[in-house]
Amino acid sequence: MIYHILKDYKGFATVEVEVVAASAATLIAMAGDKIIMRMDAWELVHDPPALV
Repeated sequence: MIYHILKDYKGFATVEVEVVAASAATLIAMAGDKIIMRMDAWELVHDPPALV
């Protein structure tokens, strides 16, 4: 739902990942028009068959 709110936003959405975007937060981060990540920040995407 947060992903869709950002994607439907008529303005320009900047998303900033300061430390970690894990699981569903990775999808939310990808909804931004501009994504800013620190050099030491990281994202975690689960392997779908892992059923986490």
